[in-house]
Amino acid sequence: MTRLAMLVDIEPQIDPAAARLRSDIRATRSKVGVAYRASVRGLGGAEGYSYASLAMPGWATIDPVTGDITGTPPNGTTYGTATVRITDALGATVDVVVALDIVPQLTIVGTLAPCEEQVPYSSSFQTTGAAGTLTWSTPIWGVPGLSINAASGLITGLPTVPGSYPVRVSVTDGIGVATIDFVLVVAPLMSAPPAVLPPALVGADFAFQLPHAGGQPPYTIVPDTSVYASITSIPGLSLDPNTGWVTGRPTAATGGPNQPFSVTFTDLAGAVITQTYYLTVNMPTPNPAGLVSIEFFGDGSTSVFAFANPFAGFGTGAVEARTHAVVYDATSIPAVVLRMIDVNTSADGFIYVTFTAPPALGRRYFLKVICGTHT
Repeated sequence: MTRLAMLVDIEPQIDPAAARLRSDIRATRSKVGVAYRASVRGLGGAEGYSYASLAMPGWATIDPVTGDITGTPPNGTTYGTATVRITDALGATVDVVVALDIVPQLTIVGTLAPCEEQVPYSSSFQTTGAAGTLTWSTPIWGVPGLSINAASGLITGLPTVPGSYPVRVSVTDGIGVATIDFVLVVAPLMSAPPAVLPPALVGADFAFQLPHAGGQPPYTIVPDTSVYASITSIPGLSLDPNTGWVTGRPTAATGGPNQPFSVTFTDLAGAVITQTYYLTVNMPTPNPAGLVSIEFFGDGSTSVFAFANPFAGFGTGAVEARTHAVVYDATSIPAVVLRMIDVNTSADGFIYVTFTAPPALGRRYFLKVICGTHT
């Protein structure tokens, strides 16, 4: 029997999926000002790929051999795309679009609240451009009594030592890092020592600033009436809520020496002090020999003078006119001059003196108010 040998050529089976040129894209989220990297890889087709940009932001470039897209997005960059053409060794091509996920730069903004010794503290910064979970830290710190919460960024505690502390606070969202350097000032605790105010006189100007120091200005200073009457209950006196000055012209005496009154101080850091002070307002001692001299000029003008009547309630005032430097009997003063002098006491505690002299007089006069004794 004769056997015949046959040769048969069998072509290998090619997986259509493997033969088709396609791409693998790996891109990450990045931030403005942070180096960016994305990768485009060819798959299938004939190995030996090259890469070319069909559309690309100005800040980015593509490596024609590796397919890596790199660059640093500048300020103002937002989400965008890049179009890349992949070519294999046989000239087959495929175009792919790469999403460039760019988010704003992470930034620390805002300021911390004022800080004061022995005053409970709680304050934090804010951020912009955060793209993930924030983690806070203090690379440079050293403020006694204060610490930062790594998750919330809240700075809390009880500061124990006043002073100026250079500090650094950092935050990261897993993509970018923001840092701020500043000086945290811990002010000394506000103080407001008690005081006995100098005596005041009915009808006389009075001014005294309640002592206070330290803390964080500005201050709010208000009467406290929980125990004693307000300083403003003394007629004619007022309290400046910003400076603590007690000013005015009292119109009535206090019921006795060292009248107590309380005041509450609050500063910007929230420290609060309530302090008690003492003030005596006396009536003036009558002086029948005269108290006030006023100079008038005979120039045709009208002069009106108002001054406190320290003898209100002590009797009726009398008027004596004198020329400059020389005392005259009433009979020697021209009647026209006497008629031009008008003196009135008023319920508001003032003496009002009005004098109109015609130019023809050509002289100046002094008016002295003489007060009677207590009745």
